[in-house]
Amino acid sequence: EMLDLRTLELREFLSDPRRLKIEAERLGLPSDEFLENTIEGPRNANGRKKFDKSDLQISEINKAERLRRLGNQLKIAGHLLQALEAFRRSLFLQPKDPRLLFDYARCLYSFADSERNQKLKMRAIAALRLASMRSNGDMELVTFIAEAHFQYGNLRHARKLFQQAIESTYENFRAAYGLAEVALREGKLKQVVYYFSLASRFAKRESLKNWAEKEATYFLRLDTDDDYAEKEITRINWFNHMLLGKKIALRSAFVGFLIILFGLFSNESLMDFGWTISMLSLLCWLGFNISNSFLTERTP
Repeated sequence: EMLDLRTLELREFLSDPRRLKIEAERLGLPSDEFLENTIEGPRNANGRKKFDKSDLQISEINKAERLRRLGNQLKIAGHLLQALEAFRRSLFLQPKDPRLLFDYARCLYSFADSERNQKLKMRAIAALRLASMRSNGDMELVTFIAEAHFQYGNLRHARKLFQQAIESTYENFRAAYGLAEVALREGKLKQVVYYFSLASRFAKRESLKNWAEKEATYFLRLDTDDDYAEKEITRINWFNHMLLGKKIALRSAFVGFLIILFGLFSNESLMDFGWTISMLSLLCWLGFNISNSFLTERTP
C-alpha cells in the first residue's frame, strides 16, 4: 500500500536491456538518436478516425498493450525518446485509454524535466488531467494521477483527485495519506492530523495502521505543544546545517586533492598543505555524519 509510483514501476517494468532492444526492433521502434527533435504529443487530426476498443481487432489491442508495456520498460531503462514513441503508437490505437494516457503523461514529464522544457511539462499535465477525466470510475488510477500531480507540485489538482478517490471508495489508504501530504505541504497541521487518523482507520495492515497513528500523534503534538514544536524546529534546522556542512566538507576535500596533485608537479610544501585540507575536511565530514545520525530521530 505504501509503495510510491516510481517503486511500483520498477517492480513491474524493470527489464533486461537486451530483451528491450529485441522487442523494440520487433515493434519497429527507431533509435533514440533518430527520434531526437521529433517529440510531439498525440494529436487528433481533423480527418483522423477516432477509435474505440470495439472497433479494434484483437491483434491491434494486443499490439497496443505490448507498446504500452514496452514504453514503460524503456522509460525505466532511460530511453525516454523511444518510450514516448511507443506510447504515441499505442495511443494511436487506443487514444481513450486512461491508463495509457497516464503512462504517457509521466514519461513526457520526465523527458520535459530532463530537457527543462516548460511547454512539454504543461502538455504532460494536460495529459494527466485528460486521463483523470477518462478514468471511468477507476479510483486506483485516480489516486495514482493525484500522486503524480502532487509529485509535480500541482497541489490543487492532487487534493481534488485524492478527495474524489476517498468519496468514491471510502477505505482508500493511499488517498488519505496523499491528502495528509498535501496538507503538510500547505502547512495545515490540523488537516494533517485528521487525514493521518483517517489513513490509520483505512489501513489493512497492522504496520501501516500503527505508522499512521504515530504520525497523527506526532503532528497533533506539534500543533498543540509549542515547546515541543520549538524543539523539533531546532532539531530540523540543525539537521539541515549538518547536511550543508557535509557538502562543504566534501568540496573542500576535493579542492585539497587537487592541491595535492598540483603539488606533485611543483613543490612539496604545497602538497602537504593539500593533505592538511583534505584530512581536516574528511574529519569534518565524518563528524557531520555522526551528528546527523543523532538528529534524524524525532524529539521524544
